[in-house]
Amino acid sequence: MCYMHFEKQGFPSIILEKVRALLSSCWYTAFYLTLPGHRPDLTTLSSRERFRSKNNATGLGIGSQGPLGRLLVRGEPGHDIVPELYPLENEPIIDKPGRGAFAHTDFELLLRIKGIRNLLIAGVTTDVCVSTTMREANDRGFDCVVLEDATAASEPNLHVGACESIKMEGGIFGATAKLDDVIEAVENFKQATVRSATKSEQMASEPMPQSPITPGPIMNQTMPTSLSVPMSMSPHLSMSTGTIVAPYIA
Repeated sequence: MCYMHFEKQGFPSIILEKVRALLSSCWYTAFYLTLPGHRPDLTTLSSRERFRSKNNATGLGIGSQGPLGRLLVRGEPGHDIVPELYPLENEPIIDKPGRGAFAHTDFELLLRIKGIRNLLIAGVTTDVCVSTTMREANDRGFDCVVLEDATAASEPNLHVGACESIKMEGGIFGATAKLDDVIEAVENFKQATVRSATKSEQMASEPMPQSPITPGPIMNQTMPTSLSVPMSMSPHLSMSTGTIVAPYIA
């Protein structure tokens, strides 16, 4: 989450706490922080978006000078990431010139290389960057879950509307979930994986059974090495490979 969008728009600090709790639970997954912003010369800013951003009572918009530097310009103080969610060295930052994390970025390439199929999406704002990123991901074949209580919008009704639109027509864009449910599913998955790995090790150490018909060891036995535990809030989403997308987090 960048300073400009989080602090100045008055989003509740509980969102930061929720996202931090998610990261603590899902530490073994990939984490991508997406950040909206433009080149200092504004060559990535369309004339339409320049006009829209200034279409307000102050006449200020993208590129205008403010207390945290120029609005939505890369390298400015307001474009930096809040300390609570500052990424580690191995956690990529997706600089995006638009609302979605996929348009005009290498985000999809990074996900494909890692074999990631499932996305947990949190951050602000639900109706703009979060929603756009989820729709882009859905069209590209990714399975997505938006965390309702780890996202927010400038108005409560916009947040509710965005979440409801996801669930229409049987989940047309994916699914929504509460943070506690996701953490519980993740913990269940961890425990099931450990039990399965332990059982596999025990079976591997035991003598192979002999066939009652043909003497000799039984060959080509398949040993279970993992256990896929579906997420409770969305049965079609396997927890085997996943990532957390934070649109400023989207």
